Amino acid sequence: MDRLKAAATELCSWLQGFEGVVDLSDDLRPGKREYRLHLKPSAGVLGLDAKAVSDQVRGAFQGIEVDEFPVGPESLVPLSVVSDLEEVRGWARIHRVNGRHAVSIRGDLDPNLANARELLALAALDFIPGLLERYPDLSFEMEGQGKEGAKTSRSIGRNVLLGLISVYMLLALQFRGYLAPIAVMLVIPTALIGVVFGHLILGLDLTLPSIVGMASLFGVVVNDSILLVYFIREVSARGIPIA
Repeated sequence: MDRLKAAATELCSWLQGFEGVVDLSDDLRPGKREYRLHLKPSAGVLGLDAKAVSDQVRGAFQGIEVDEFPVGPESLVPLSVVSDLEEVRGWARIHRVNGRHAVSIRGDLDPNLANARELLALAALDFIPGLLERYPDLSFEMEGQGKEGAKTSRSIGRNVLLGLISVYMLLALQFRGYLAPIAVMLVIPTALIGVVFGHLILGLDLTLPSIVGMASLFGVVVNDSILLVYFIREVSARGIPIA
């Protein structure tokens, strides 16, 4: 747990060095002070185990009997003889994921000053490898907005690919050929020109809404291209020369 807290503190300190990152915190917070007893080797010689000592300590604080009657050679010994007393501070909450201790780091980000995806990508590239080298027994996983954004991006990419395949098959049936659909779909990359240069001119980052809008733009471009190819084929069928 101490190593988890140390690693979380290092990551928070690194993230705080970027403008726009605020309210960083982790869910591994110290709890109330407590005392821990560590049995000495002499405890076994006296015939005492952890349960016997803990029962005596509990009885001393809570009270469990009114009187005592010695049984054979049994007698009480001072607590300091059989155990070491240590004052420590435990943890208010211990979180586990798949049976392993875990700590979650949360924070807010000002979108006008920083980009969450770029910051997480930079952390995964520059900081996390060194952190895992210093703490080889720990593992790291991104959650929250970063994970959801990556999942959505993969989903959009997969669906766009499936959509393009479906569009090609439908166009092949409509035009009764395999070359005309290719001519229609060749204009799709031109939509990227407006997307890229538009973001550069306006100084905007390529965010998730931008990707969704780009996918929608592909559909608009395909519709315009279908009308253009259909018009050219109609004109050509009438014998009108195409310049």
